[in-house]
Amino acid sequence: MLHNADEYDPAYVARYDLERVAGALTGAYADLITVMRESLTEQHWAVSGIRSPEQWLTCFAGVSRAAATDIVRIASRANELPHAIAAFERTEITFHQLAVIARHVPAGFDEDVTRLAPHCDVGQLRRAVAKYPFPTDDTDDNLDDDGDDEVPEPDPSTR
Repeated sequence: MLHNADEYDPAYVARYDLERVAGALTGAYADLITVMRESLTEQHWAVSGIRSPEQWLTCFAGVSRAAATDIVRIASRANELPHAIAAFERTEITFHQLAVIARHVPAGFDEDVTRLAPHCDVGQLRRAVAKYPFPTDDTDDNLDDDGDDEVPEPDPSTR
């Protein structure tokens, strides 16, 4: 928090606080990714009753299934996406931007997309890269939390 906040515009102070907290959140996500990378390599997640790395994260980190899927995908592709990982570690891109890159961008294009990412919000970045011819597992499409997607019409036969 700034000292003598009365000297500053309250909107400026709020923006400063927001950026400080967002930086801390980015650091926490970076720590989760680091732990997940090691846990994937060493299979620390493979304990009794746990079926997947995603379940391990949901059980023991308390994150949503969508967040766990993103964390595992990022951790498992980290070596393929060195530019994106480095930009994330320098806080040039957010966790959610990194998740979009990890989901949609082939390894050979991570440098180009990483240069674009800081100039886009998450939705813009997703629209820009979603058409890459890159095989992804889209079974978790319904787990996105941002509401950008269309809502399906209800099936009339279920009434």
